[in-house]
Amino acid sequence: VAEAGAISAGDMMQDLQCGHLLKASPRAQFVAQLVGTATSCVMVVVAWTLYSSAYEIPGPEFPAPTALIWLNMAKVVNGGGHLATN
Repeated sequence: VAEAGAISAGDMMQDLQCGHLLKASPRAQFVAQLVGTATSCVMVVVAWTLYSSAYEIPGPEFPAPTALIWLNMAKVVNGGGHLATN
């Protein structure tokens, strides 16, 4: 979450700089960024719901090694998993 926030903040700063060079309104840019962020939050939940209902993630058809790492980390944090002993 912190990484995503930092990336979003960096992107917004670059957008504001470009907008300043083009003499665009910072308020309009902020509103557009806010609408885009809110819309993408809804869209990613819908896409994930549809995709995960069609495929087991991670599973044999869609192994998703990075998703497996995050899934195992969530299990460890919530007490349902264990760390490697070596």
